[in-house]
Amino acid sequence: YFIRALEGAFVVFADKPYLYLERMNKVTINGEEYKAFEIATCRRCNALYLVGQIEKDKETGYAYLTEYKDRYYDEEDRIDYFAVLDDKGYSDDINEDEIVGDIEDIDSAFTIFRLCTKCGAIKEDVGKKTCDCKDSKHIKLLKIKNNKRCGICGSMTPKGSIIRRFFLAEDTVASVLATALYNKIPNKVNSNKEQVEDDLFGYVEEENKTNKQLLIFSDNRQSAAYFATYLNSSYKEILIKSILTKVMLNNWQESIKNDWSLEDYYYRIEKFVRDNNLLKGTKESNRREIWKWIIGEFISSSPNSLTNMGYLHFSLNFNALNNSEILFNLPMLVKKGFSREELMVFYNYLLDQFRIYRAIEYPEYVDPSDSYFSPVNVQGGFCRVIENRNSRHLRGYDIKSWIPSEERFTNSRLDYLMRIYKSKGIYADKVDVRNDLEKLYKLFTQHNSPLVSYVKNEYLDDFYEVIKIDPSIFKVTPGVLDKSVHYYKCDKCYKVTTININNVCPSYRCDGHLHEIDIEKELKDNHYRKLYTSFEFENMVVSEHTAQLKTEYAAEVQNKFIKREINVLSCSTTFELGVDVGELETVFMKNMPPTPANYAQRAGRAGRRTDSTAYALTYCRLASHDFSNFKDPYKMISGTVKPPHFEVTNEKIAKRHMYACALAAFWRKYREYFRTVEDFFVINEKRGPELFREFLDEKPDSLYRLIKKVIPQELHSELGIDNWGWVEELYSEDGVMTKIINEFYDDLGKLEEAKNEAAKANKFKLADELQRIINTIVKRSLISYFSQKNLLPKYGFPVDVVNLEVNFHTQEAKNIELERDLQIAISEYAPESQVVANGKLWTSRYVKKLRNRDLVRKKYFSCECGFFKTMLTVQDEEIRSCPVCGNSKIIKGTYMIPEFGFITEASSKEPGNTRPEKTYSSRKHFSGNGNVIEEKEFMIGENVVKVSAKKHGTLTVINSGKGLGFYICKMCGYGTVDKIPSSHKDSNGKTCKAKFEKISLGYDFETDIVEIEFGNIFGDIAIEEGFWESLMYSILEGMSSALEIDRNDVDGTLYVKNPYTKSIILFDTVPGGAGHVKRLLDEEQFIKTLTYALNRVSSCTCGGEKQDTSCYNCLRNYYNQYCHDKLKRGYAIEALKILLNKERAKSY
Repeated sequence: YFIRALEGAFVVFADKPYLYLERMNKVTINGEEYKAFEIATCRRCNALYLVGQIEKDKETGYAYLTEYKDRYYDEEDRIDYFAVLDDKGYSDDINEDEIVGDIEDIDSAFTIFRLCTKCGAIKEDVGKKTCDCKDSKHIKLLKIKNNKRCGICGSMTPKGSIIRRFFLAEDTVASVLATALYNKIPNKVNSNKEQVEDDLFGYVEEENKTNKQLLIFSDNRQSAAYFATYLNSSYKEILIKSILTKVMLNNWQESIKNDWSLEDYYYRIEKFVRDNNLLKGTKESNRREIWKWIIGEFISSSPNSLTNMGYLHFSLNFNALNNSEILFNLPMLVKKGFSREELMVFYNYLLDQFRIYRAIEYPEYVDPSDSYFSPVNVQGGFCRVIENRNSRHLRGYDIKSWIPSEERFTNSRLDYLMRIYKSKGIYADKVDVRNDLEKLYKLFTQHNSPLVSYVKNEYLDDFYEVIKIDPSIFKVTPGVLDKSVHYYKCDKCYKVTTININNVCPSYRCDGHLHEIDIEKELKDNHYRKLYTSFEFENMVVSEHTAQLKTEYAAEVQNKFIKREINVLSCSTTFELGVDVGELETVFMKNMPPTPANYAQRAGRAGRRTDSTAYALTYCRLASHDFSNFKDPYKMISGTVKPPHFEVTNEKIAKRHMYACALAAFWRKYREYFRTVEDFFVINEKRGPELFREFLDEKPDSLYRLIKKVIPQELHSELGIDNWGWVEELYSEDGVMTKIINEFYDDLGKLEEAKNEAAKANKFKLADELQRIINTIVKRSLISYFSQKNLLPKYGFPVDVVNLEVNFHTQEAKNIELERDLQIAISEYAPESQVVANGKLWTSRYVKKLRNRDLVRKKYFSCECGFFKTMLTVQDEEIRSCPVCGNSKIIKGTYMIPEFGFITEASSKEPGNTRPEKTYSSRKHFSGNGNVIEEKEFMIGENVVKVSAKKHGTLTVINSGKGLGFYICKMCGYGTVDKIPSSHKDSNGKTCKAKFEKISLGYDFETDIVEIEFGNIFGDIAIEEGFWESLMYSILEGMSSALEIDRNDVDGTLYVKNPYTKSIILFDTVPGGAGHVKRLLDEEQFIKTLTYALNRVSSCTCGGEKQDTSCYNCLRNYYNQYCHDKLKRGYAIEALKILLNKERAKSY
C-alpha cells in the first residue's frame, strides 16, 4: 500500500473562492485568468491567510504577491503571511494571557495591503492604484510581522508559528500510520504442550502470545534516529490516553454518581494499570507516573485532548463547597441578568482559566517543570495585576495578570465578559469590565468566599501574592455519558465547547454563535477518538538501528529485535541486506526507496517464513521521486531489478589502481616518504615527486609484472603498460601528478610568503596563525590527500570523513559513533545543529581545533548569473564586479574547511516533538575547472547538442548559517549562529577569553562532471527566467528514473561562459565521482533520459493548463528551494519536445 503527502492548499478568488489541493499559479475560470495563492490558517481562530512575498516587477513597475523564494532554511518565521480581512477587521490588542516566555517584538505593527485577485498585484492600502487590470476585484490583507501572533484574533504561541500551512509533517503522519499499523498486527499464539510428571496421559497446554514486530525504513540516518524517539513518545501518549479513557468509560456511572475527584480517578487508574501489568516500576514511581498522566490531561487544551474528545469533563464540584449559595446571589452578576444556570457555567469558565493556564497546586508527586508537560512546563499562577512588565517572566513560572496590566493589553476573561454583556444588551466599556474583573478576583481572595478554601497562595518577588487553585475543587466525569453536560459548536471558529452563555462563543475575539451538537455524531470519524477506545494495551519498545551506533551495540539491538525484546526498529539502510529477522511480517517505509531493488530488499524483509504473510506500507513524502512512483507504483513494485554491473575495463579506475600499485612499491622501498604530505613533498632531502619519477624511470620488473596482472588485458595497449607510457602521462603537463605538484607548492608558497611578510611587519600573531595553517596542510594523511586528488582509488567510500565528538560520558554516548562525509557534516554537525542518536539529542557547539595547527581558510566570489571562484585568503586578488555579466553586486565571503571535525556540548537532552535544528548548506558551486576527457555530439534535427565529460571538476559547498556566517572562537572553536556570547568555555569546561571571527564553513571536492551545451536550439524562450533551471532539474529527474540512479547521487548547476550562453553541468555528488553522469555520453542513454524527463513533467497536473508552476511531483525537491518560484514545468515540456521530435523519442 502507498499513501501520499499533501502539498498545500491554493485558492483563487473569482466570482467565488475556488480551492485546489495541487499547486497552481494561474487559473482560467469562465474565460478570465486569475492568480492562485497558497493559503494557511490560524491554529486558534481558523482565520484565512495567504502565503508569499512581495516582489516588484521591473516591466510593469507594480509589486506582486508571489510564492516565497530564496529560503535555504526550514524556518517558518522567514515566511510572510497575509491575513484576509473581513468586515470584522483585526485586533490591535494583545492577548496578555498568551504571552509565555520571551516572545520578541510583541508590539509588532501590522500593515494593511490591497490585493488584486486577478493578477496578484499588491500595494499598501493608501488609496493609490494597484494595477492596470480591468474589472479587477480587490481584497484587503493584513501583513503580520511576527508569525507567533495572529493578526485577526491576537492569539500567540510561545514556540513555532501560530499560522498553519496545509502541509503534513512527515514524522507526524508516519507516526499515525505506524501506530495504526502496529495496533492491527495480530499477536501470534503459540501452543506448548508439556507432559505432567507421573501421569502418562496428562498434559498441560500453555498458550503464549508473542510480541509484535514492525520494521521501519528511512533513507536518512537522522530521519531514522529521530523517528525512533518520536514514535516512542507518540505511542506512549496514545497508550496513556487510551488507559485514561478505558478507566473512565468502565466506571462512568460511579464517577457521575459519586462526583469523582482527581484522586478518586487516580485510584481506579492505578488498579487498572496494576491488573494489566502496564507499568514496571516501583509503587512510588508508578504513583508519580500516573499522576503525571492525570495532570497532563487536566491542563491540556490540545485538539486531541480527552476533554475535546468528550471522554473527560472537568467541572466545579459545587457539592464540595461550603455555603455555595452565595455564588448564586452575587449582586454584580445577578443584576446583569445572569440566571442560576448561567452562573454555574460562568464559574466553570473562571475555574477553567486556572486549569488551562496551569495555575494549579500540583500534587506533591508531580513537578511542573517536568518535560512531560513541554512546551509550557512551568508553574502557572494568577496575580491581580502585573505592575512591573520587566519582571513578567520569573524563572520556572508563568504568571498571568487577572486584569490586563496595560491599556494596550486585553485578555480572555475581559474579552468574553464584554461579549456576554453585549449579548445581554448591557453597555459596558473596557474600563467597566475591567472593574468587574477586579471584583470577581475577590472570589478567590476574600475570606468569606466559598472558593477561598481551595485557593493556594504563594508570595513571589515583583508579583506580590500569586494564587493557584487546588485541583480537588474539580470533579471529573465522562462528558459524553453525563447527561448534565452539553456540547456546543461555534458557527464561526468551529470549536466545540461546554461553556455556553447566551450562545456566545468563549474563544478569544470570536463573534460566532454556539449551536448544540451531539458530540458522538460530530466526532464519529475522528481518528484519535476511535483510537483511544480501540487501542490494545500493550507496550511498544522502539529502537534506532543506524550507522550511528557502534557495531557491537548495533548487533545487540538487532538480536533483541529478533528475540522480540524490541518491537519496532527504525533503521536506515543497515537492514536492507544480509539480516534474517525471523518471522517478521510487517514493513513500513517512511519514504519511497530509490530503486525497485531497494524496494524489493526492504519489502522482502517480511514474510520470509512459509507460514507467514507479508505486508508492506510506503509513505510518499514531499519529493518528486516519491510522488511520481505514487502515480505509477507498479514500476517500483514489479520493476526490473538490474544486476550489479562492474566495468572492469573502466580506464579511470584502472589508472588509479595502477598508480596505487606504483606508489605501494615506491613506499616499500622509501618508507620515510609514506605517512604525511610533509614526508612526501617537503622534509626529505630529495622531494617525493622527483624521487618517485626516478623510481618509475628505472622500470622495476616486479612492478611491471604486478601491473600486468592487475590491469585487464584489453587496456594494456591503451594505457601504455608495456612501454611505460603511463608514466609520461602521469607527469605530463595535464597529468594528475603534475596538477597535484603545482597546486601543492603554489598554495604552500603563497602561505609562506604571506607568513614572512607578516613577520617582517611585526604582525607576529598573524604569522603564527599562517604557520598553523601550513602545519595543517603538510600534516595531512598522504593516502587521504592522494585519494582526494583522484590519484588513488577510493573504492566508493568517502575519504573526507569527520567526527562529531560527544563531549559527554554516559552509556548512550559510549554506544554511538557520529561521523559524516565533510560535505554533509558542514550542515548536520555545524555549531548549534542538533543530532539525534541512541535516543538522545546532541547539540554541536565547537569546530574542533588542534594544537599548532589551524584550519585552511578561503575567500569566494559568486554572482547570481552562476559565476563562482575561490582562492586562499592570503591572496591579494579582489573581484569587484562579475567578469561574466558585469554585475557589481557580487557576493563575497570567507569560509574555513573544518577538517578536524566538531565537538558537542557537554550535555544531552531528550528529543522533543519537533525535528532537530540544523543549518543548511548552499547549492553546490562549479568553478569552471576540469579537463575534458571525452566529447560527443548528438544531432537533434538540424541542431547539435554537445555533451562533454570532464575529470577533476571542482565543486564547492558552503554553509553560511542563516546567511551571514557563524561566529567562531579563534582559539577554542566555540561557535554560534546569531550572536557572540557574553562569555563562553572551551570543550574542557575552562573559561576562554579569545576573540570571535565571522566565517562560513565550506568544503571543496573534485568529481566527474558532464557539461551539456545546446547552442541556440531553444530561441527566445531560453532568456525567460527559470527556463534553464526547469530544464536542468527535469533532466536530473529523468536521469534518476531512466538510469535507476538514486536522485541524491547526482545533482546539477548552471555554468555561464558569457552573458548569452548557458550550459548545464551535471555531476556525481560522490567525491571522486561514481561514473553516473558519464553514462550520458551514450546516445541511447541520453535519449532515454530526455524521454523519462518529458514523461515526468508532462504527467504532472500542477499549474493546470498553463503549466506555469512546479511541484514536488515534477521538478521540486528539498535541495532546490532556492529556485522553487522560478521552476515551471511548461518550460521543461517545451524544451524537451524541441529536443525529442517524434523520430527520436522511444517508448521505455
